[in-house]
Formats: sequence, C-alpha cells, structure tokens
Amino acid sequence: MRHRIAEISLTHTARYIVVAIYPFAVGVDLEHIAPKIARIAPKFLSEKEGENASDTLESLSTYWCAKEALYKLNGRHGLSFKSQIFVEDFTEDDVFLSATIYPTQQTPSTHTLQRFWIDDFCGVVAI
Repeated sequence: MRHRIAEISLTHTARYIVVAIYPFAVGVDLEHIAPKIARIAPKFLSEKEGENASDTLESLSTYWCAKEALYKLNGRHGLSFKSQIFVEDFTEDDVFLSATIYPTQQTPSTHTLQRFWIDDFCGVVAI
C-alpha cells in the first residue's frame, strides 16, 4: 500500500511558476496586480469584503488570490467565491490572513493563509 507523503498545488503566470508542497491539503495562487480586478470584484467579493478592500488593487488582488488558493485547497468542488469562501478583514501590512470555507451540506473549515509579493504580483498560499 502506498501512502501519500505530500499534497501539491501549482499556479503560473506569464513570468512565474509557484509550487506549494505540504503534508496536508494546500492551495496556491499568484496574480499580476492589474486594473481589471476592480471590474470583476463584485462577482467574487461579499459585501463586507468589498468594504474592507476599499477598491485598492493590492487588496482586491489579495482577495482573489486567497479565494483561488482556497478553492484549489478544497479540491475545486464548485464553491462560490462570493457566497461560500470568506476572507477575514486584513490590513496592507498583514502577511498571515484567515478565511473560512462554507461548503454546501458540510462543516465549515477555517484556514490560515500566507500572502507574499513578487515584483507586481500578489500570491497566497492556503493551508
């Protein structure tokens, strides 16, 4: 019998590839900070998250990366970014964030996130 020794999550952009390896479920995302994120923000942010983001591109990108990393961590089982994945309020200086996934007919799960920056790219690892 083979035992799994690690979980892997991948993300890539035009310039970077990020690989996250962890003994348990893990998700990672990396996105270029760009104005288009402001146009789609109402589709993935809850009302409270929208208020906390204050329309800054860095905050909006953080929310997107956090939700995408959590989606990957969860196994991509049809979660709604807007109504089932919630990121707690954070400041521009925070490295560690917290978020909760509310899957349909399952127990909610709270996760620790680590935000990082590479040039003008925002990244988040979720465990």
